[in-house]
Amino acid sequence: MDLLPPLSHLRAGQALEILGEPGTGKSALLNECALRCILPRPDGHAAQAVVVDTGAGFSVNVLEEGLRRHFRARGGGDAACSEQAEAATSECMERVRVLPCYSANDLLFGLKALGRMSARRSSRQPDRPDVLLIDSLSEFQWLDRAQSGAVGGRSFETQLATQMRALLKQNRLAAVWTRSPFSTALGGTQWPTGGNEGPLSALRQSCVGLCRQPAQDVGRFNHKARLLLNGVDAAASSGTFQVVLERARLRLQPVG
Repeated sequence: MDLLPPLSHLRAGQALEILGEPGTGKSALLNECALRCILPRPDGHAAQAVVVDTGAGFSVNVLEEGLRRHFRARGGGDAACSEQAEAATSECMERVRVLPCYSANDLLFGLKALGRMSARRSSRQPDRPDVLLIDSLSEFQWLDRAQSGAVGGRSFETQLATQMRALLKQNRLAAVWTRSPFSTALGGTQWPTGGNEGPLSALRQSCVGLCRQPAQDVGRFNHKARLLLNGVDAAASSGTFQVVLERARLRLQPVG
């Protein structure tokens, strides 16, 4: 499933991490992944998605407006097109469920409930979730480390990794999550290392590192992306990408 081409191709049971300092566009890229997931073919995958919102920056309104603009652009923009765009947008929004989580326990219990719900349903069930998107795992990682991880006797990170592993393997979901690096803040203008920073890093198949460029043009989306494979900088083989905002959609444009 190409949720963020050309950087990654996700299969069921695989995970992509979007890593970067605050303000580098993590939520915007996750929103684009959600759009590609629920859009009908050939523009998307017509798949079922669950978005876990921890209050980091994901917005249902932004997702809905992105769909609306996409369909209006495809149809020409007249009155009849606007009505069709609204109908198509509503149909796409029926493919996504948003799970708000405001604490570490909310997130753990929500993932556990999602696993039980998915396991009870037949794989042929039309509303069985295909993709899990989480924005962001960073909301609770700092509190967890400050409190020495006393959530139910085990660290939050360890419990979260256990839940994510079960969801990925047993329920055959693909997952995308955003996270800020544990390392000292770099101001968002340097590449995150993407190194092994806990049990979750062992679950991902690939990681998109984001950094922010110095402002050049007013209104330009000044962000760059680089692919990291399990913490190894793969820029030599994958290249560096400019994150381009075009007609309310994000795309990754090779640089150089």
